[in-house]
Amino acid sequence: MLLIVLTSCLQDDSAVDRAIPRSRVAAEELVEVAGSVVTADGTPIEGAWVVTEPWGYEGRTDGAGLFEIAHLPDAPDRLHVRAEGWSAASVEVESTDALTIVIEPPPGNLRVLVSDPANRPVAGALVTDGVTTAATDEDGVAWLDAPSGPIQVSVTSADDSLWPYDFSSLQVPEGGLQLAATLAGRADDATAVGSDYCLACHYDQHAAWGDTSHANPGPALDASAAVDFPDGRGTLDGGVLTLVDSTGASQELSIDGWFGTVPFTDDGDATWPLPVAWSEPARGEPELVAWQPERWFDEDGAFVEQDTTGETTCLPCHSTGFSAELDGDDVVMEASLGEGRHNELGIACERCHGPGSEHISARDEDRTLVITRPDDLDPVRTNDVCRACHGAQEAHGTQLPFPLAADGTFFRPGQRLDELSAASPESWPSGAAAAPGQQADELPLSGHEGLACIDCHASHAEAQLGVDDNALCASCHLALTFDEDIAQLETHDGHATHDPSGATEAGRCTGCHMPKTAARVRFDAASGDGDLASHLFLALSPAETLESFSGAAQDVGAFPAHACGSCHAWNAAQDPEFAGLDGDPELRETHEAFLDAYEELFP
Repeated sequence: MLLIVLTSCLQDDSAVDRAIPRSRVAAEELVEVAGSVVTADGTPIEGAWVVTEPWGYEGRTDGAGLFEIAHLPDAPDRLHVRAEGWSAASVEVESTDALTIVIEPPPGNLRVLVSDPANRPVAGALVTDGVTTAATDEDGVAWLDAPSGPIQVSVTSADDSLWPYDFSSLQVPEGGLQLAATLAGRADDATAVGSDYCLACHYDQHAAWGDTSHANPGPALDASAAVDFPDGRGTLDGGVLTLVDSTGASQELSIDGWFGTVPFTDDGDATWPLPVAWSEPARGEPELVAWQPERWFDEDGAFVEQDTTGETTCLPCHSTGFSAELDGDDVVMEASLGEGRHNELGIACERCHGPGSEHISARDEDRTLVITRPDDLDPVRTNDVCRACHGAQEAHGTQLPFPLAADGTFFRPGQRLDELSAASPESWPSGAAAAPGQQADELPLSGHEGLACIDCHASHAEAQLGVDDNALCASCHLALTFDEDIAQLETHDGHATHDPSGATEAGRCTGCHMPKTAARVRFDAASGDGDLASHLFLALSPAETLESFSGAAQDVGAFPAHACGSCHAWNAAQDPEFAGLDGDPELRETHEAFLDAYEELFP
């Protein structure tokens, strides 16, 4: 039984609790409430929190289930009781009543706390494991009597005003499980406003994003360079690319923008990717190289008529804020703002956060409810924001290589990507990416399926710190630090030196576990590496390369890179005395020698 005892006392000014507003204290009389918290059979509950309504004054029960809360300005209206492992309870407080609060065992073994982006409880949200469904109470809590698992739990706001949240492959232990879900904001009727609006309130994030390649596609337009094609030549001079074919015919094409490192020209009706690209190796200087010249030249090197626009290949991922109409596999794009076919080139704020018109017009307390923060989404939806462009996607019912709904609506952050498109990756036998734009497809196969892309990649900065010295990997893989015992580290990576941040980069986690198995622009002639690191996180053996090798020689790009070639080619080029393997990556014997050494190090 919970007995509420109300007493009053006179105190001088020095005794008045400074937390009590003076306007709430009449004649300097303060109130105390005390009692006990028990179960249905009378067993006292230790450690239960008792909170007053209003004011939020707190007390905690002792070993006998007793509590007291002093210095109240008046009798509270209600008392709320919380105890770990028990259902919440509350009672009305009347000065003359003796109240009993009996707390009950929870109605299930799975407790889910649901909050909105402002960390306020979401009442009435539906929580289901596919068999049982429960609604959250006023405190945002729902209980399920869930099976032992594995199960998937889905959380949906009652009016669908917030994005759903899914927990996958849960195992509920014998003692029960507690989960917390923060539902991300959603504004289905919002329209794009442009990233300049974001600058006013989010200056630091906007400035950091402004230094990234997402915000600044392509190099400076004052660059000058030349590139040779099999039967022609291209010369870039400032903002103009001059192409000459095998017949001597030439075209001068203005560079009107960049799809990443590939320039395009715009004829007013469509964009046309040009057959050159800046190659930006991890080591060394960028240079202009040929890129898909078959789009512009036939087998004899003569010009061909263009039939592949940027709208059907590149622009939907390399611009922000557009609407589209579909005519078969043709895309007619129109800007959401002003004139043209898109609002902003590059990956601007609304590409990752959704359109912002309702966000900028909402009241302060509602602003987070009408804009999407990817880190509030569940892991699958969070990664879908990146996979929309960093995954190999094909829109349902089309051959378009990006997620686009039948009504021309591009993927919106918070949606399930598979509702709009299907994954269509090209992979090596190991599952490592064999083509660009699918690194996010590797992640679910890597053993890091609970990891979000933004856990390793800073979304408002160009790079994540801690790669060169292994700090990023070691922040999760604590056991692999070996208490900084260098001998143990050298045993782990199989090399005689451990210098991840030094000249040789020996022992760098990403050097072995993220070989560059795919190329956005080209494969390196010295190492056989592409320019995109695998996110399968496997230290690929040279055996994988040899399985894909045919004959005594093979062009780079026709076989996957392995964990050895990149560093060894780099170090051999930097130091002629480098005591390590080196060789032509197009020759089978080179990879056979690497395999012998690999198996000796890791038998």
